[in-house]
Amino acid sequence: MDPNPGKELPDTLLCEVSPAQDLRTRGDINHSIWKKIKANKDERYQFLQHVPRDKDATGEGLSELALDFKRCFSLPTGEIYAQLQAQARRRCRLESPYLEHLSDRLFNYHGRIALPAEHLSET
Repeated sequence: MDPNPGKELPDTLLCEVSPAQDLRTRGDINHSIWKKIKANKDERYQFLQHVPRDKDATGEGLSELALDFKRCFSLPTGEIYAQLQAQARRRCRLESPYLEHLSDRLFNYHGRIALPAEHLSET
């Protein structure tokens, strides 16, 4: 039984995550961009440090991960819950304030306003 009938969101926004090394070896990521990504100073990407074995529910640990905020998708919320009951397992989670930091960066990236031209300085 649904504890909150009518309160479930129809879809949930997700962001693709991949090993950070995969992003690092992409042809368009040079050394200076990578430095910004690792420091979470590039607005398009979120870098997540590795997860040690003792913090991973499977005991395996996770390598460094990277999110590309351009690569988002949505799934029906009911499908996500079904996957969690059937086979998917939570291995670890972001704690506060890192969770809010990632959420804020994702929505700031998608909330950007494109300007028709760059501001120019007279000096």
